[in-house]
Amino acid sequence: MRWIGRVGDEDLDPKLLMWDLHRHVDPAMVPPGRTVVSFRFVDVPAKIRNWWLVITADEVDVCDFDPGYDVAVSVTGPLRRMVEIWRGDLGWPAAIRSGSIELQGPERLRRAVPKWFPPSQFSQVRRSTVDITTLAG
Repeated sequence: MRWIGRVGDEDLDPKLLMWDLHRHVDPAMVPPGRTVVSFRFVDVPAKIRNWWLVITADEVDVCDFDPGYDVAVSVTGPLRRMVEIWRGDLGWPAAIRSGSIELQGPERLRRAVPKWFPPSQFSQVRRSTVDITTLAG
Protein backbone atom coordinates (compact mmCIF):
# COMPACT_ATOMS: atom_id res chain seq x y z
CA MET A 1 0.00 0.00 0.00
CA ARG A 2 2.92 2.32 0.72
CA TRP A 3 3.94 2.36 -2.95
CA ILE A 4 0.48 2.60 -4.45
CA GLY A 5 0.01 6.22 -5.28
CA ARG A 6 -3.01 7.59 -7.03
CA VAL A 7 -5.31 4.90 -8.39
CA GLY A 8 -5.75 5.21 -12.15
CA ASP A 9 -9.15 5.07 -13.80
CA GLU A 10 -8.26 1.69 -15.27
CA ASP A 11 -7.78 0.36 -11.72
CA LEU A 12 -11.24 1.34 -10.48
CA ASP A 13 -13.34 -1.80 -10.14
CA PRO A 14 -16.75 -1.76 -8.41
CA LYS A 15 -16.71 -5.53 -7.97
CA LEU A 16 -13.39 -5.43 -6.12
CA LEU A 17 -14.52 -2.50 -3.97
CA MET A 18 -17.80 -4.17 -3.04
CA TRP A 19 -16.05 -7.46 -2.28
CA ASP A 20 -13.66 -5.64 0.04
CA LEU A 21 -16.46 -3.64 1.68
CA HIS A 22 -18.50 -6.75 2.32
CA ARG A 23 -15.54 -8.53 3.92
CA HIS A 24 -14.96 -5.70 6.39
CA VAL A 25 -18.47 -4.76 7.54
CA ASP A 26 -18.81 -5.04 11.31
CA PRO A 27 -22.28 -6.62 11.72
CA ALA A 28 -22.29 -5.58 15.40
CA MET A 29 -22.44 -1.93 14.27
CA VAL A 30 -25.45 -2.54 11.99
CA PRO A 31 -29.02 -2.67 13.34
CA PRO A 32 -30.25 -6.16 14.28
CA GLY A 33 -32.08 -8.20 11.69
CA ARG A 34 -31.45 -7.74 7.99
CA THR A 35 -30.04 -4.43 6.77
CA VAL A 36 -29.70 -3.77 3.06
CA VAL A 37 -27.45 -1.03 1.72
CA SER A 38 -27.58 -0.19 -1.97
CA PHE A 39 -24.68 1.40 -3.82
CA ARG A 40 -25.05 3.24 -7.12
CA PHE A 41 -21.88 4.26 -8.92
CA VAL A 42 -23.03 7.01 -11.26
CA ASP A 43 -19.92 6.99 -13.45
CA VAL A 44 -19.69 3.33 -14.47
CA PRO A 45 -21.52 1.38 -17.19
CA ALA A 46 -25.10 0.42 -16.33
CA LYS A 47 -24.23 -3.29 -16.19
CA ILE A 48 -21.96 -2.77 -13.15
CA ARG A 49 -23.52 0.38 -11.67
CA ASN A 50 -25.81 -1.02 -8.95
CA TRP A 51 -24.78 -3.18 -5.98
CA TRP A 52 -26.35 -4.29 -2.71
CA LEU A 53 -24.97 -5.50 0.59
CA VAL A 54 -27.32 -7.66 2.63
CA ILE A 55 -26.10 -7.61 6.22
CA THR A 56 -27.26 -9.90 9.03
CA ALA A 57 -25.64 -10.89 12.31
CA ASP A 58 -24.34 -14.08 10.68
CA GLU A 59 -23.18 -12.94 7.25
CA VAL A 60 -22.77 -10.18 4.72
CA ASP A 61 -23.71 -10.91 1.12
CA VAL A 62 -22.71 -8.80 -1.85
CA CYS A 63 -25.18 -8.76 -4.75
CA ASP A 64 -24.92 -7.33 -8.25
CA PHE A 65 -28.69 -7.72 -8.63
CA ASP A 66 -31.54 -6.41 -6.49
CA PRO A 67 -32.05 -9.01 -3.75
CA GLY A 68 -35.67 -7.91 -3.31
CA TYR A 69 -35.45 -6.67 0.27
CA ASP A 70 -36.26 -3.18 1.51
CA VAL A 71 -33.22 -0.91 1.33
CA ALA A 72 -32.27 0.78 4.60
CA VAL A 73 -29.72 3.21 3.13
CA SER A 74 -28.71 4.09 -0.43
CA VAL A 75 -25.21 5.32 -1.21
CA THR A 76 -24.84 7.18 -4.52
CA GLY A 77 -21.78 8.75 -6.08
CA PRO A 78 -18.77 8.23 -8.32
CA LEU A 79 -16.81 5.01 -7.92
CA ARG A 80 -13.59 6.98 -7.41
CA ARG A 81 -15.03 8.77 -4.35
CA MET A 82 -16.02 5.47 -2.75
CA VAL A 83 -12.57 4.04 -3.46
CA GLU A 84 -11.02 7.15 -1.90
CA ILE A 85 -13.18 6.66 1.20
CA TRP A 86 -12.22 2.99 1.37
CA ARG A 87 -8.50 3.80 0.97
CA GLY A 88 -8.75 6.45 3.68
CA ASP A 89 -7.89 9.29 1.28
CA LEU A 90 -11.28 10.93 1.85
CA GLY A 91 -13.48 10.84 4.93
CA TRP A 92 -17.19 10.13 4.86
CA PRO A 93 -18.06 13.57 6.31
CA ALA A 94 -16.06 15.44 3.65
CA ALA A 95 -17.51 13.32 0.84
CA ILE A 96 -21.04 13.92 2.06
CA ARG A 97 -20.55 17.66 2.72
CA SER A 98 -19.10 18.16 -0.77
CA GLY A 99 -22.09 16.41 -2.32
CA SER A 100 -19.92 13.85 -4.09
CA ILE A 101 -21.50 11.05 -2.02
CA GLU A 102 -25.20 11.11 -1.24
CA LEU A 103 -26.84 8.97 1.42
CA GLN A 104 -30.59 8.38 1.43
CA GLY A 105 -32.50 6.78 4.25
CA PRO A 106 -33.51 7.55 7.82
CA GLU A 107 -31.17 10.07 9.45
CA ARG A 108 -30.06 7.70 12.23
CA LEU A 109 -28.97 5.15 9.63
CA ARG A 110 -27.28 7.73 7.39
CA ARG A 111 -25.25 8.90 10.39
CA ALA A 112 -24.26 5.30 11.19
CA VAL A 113 -23.02 4.33 7.71
CA PRO A 114 -19.40 5.45 8.33
CA LYS A 115 -19.27 3.07 11.31
CA TRP A 116 -20.53 0.22 9.17
CA PHE A 117 -17.96 0.85 6.44
CA PRO A 118 -14.75 2.11 8.02
CA PRO A 119 -11.71 2.67 5.78
CA SER A 120 -9.50 -0.24 4.81
CA GLN A 121 -7.05 -1.54 7.39
CA PHE A 122 -4.34 -0.18 5.08
CA SER A 123 -5.68 3.37 5.20
CA GLN A 124 -3.24 4.27 7.98
CA VAL A 125 -0.20 3.24 5.94
CA ARG A 126 1.73 6.32 4.93
CA ARG A 127 1.94 6.50 1.18
CA SER A 128 5.02 7.39 -0.79
CA THR A 129 5.04 10.74 -2.54
CA VAL A 130 7.00 9.18 -5.41
CA ASP A 131 4.96 8.56 -8.56
CA ILE A 132 6.10 5.03 -9.41
CA THR A 133 4.61 5.26 -12.91
CA THR A 134 7.39 7.71 -13.83
CA LEU A 135 10.13 5.35 -12.60
CA ALA A 136 9.51 2.67 -15.22
CA GLY A 137 11.30 4.24 -18.10
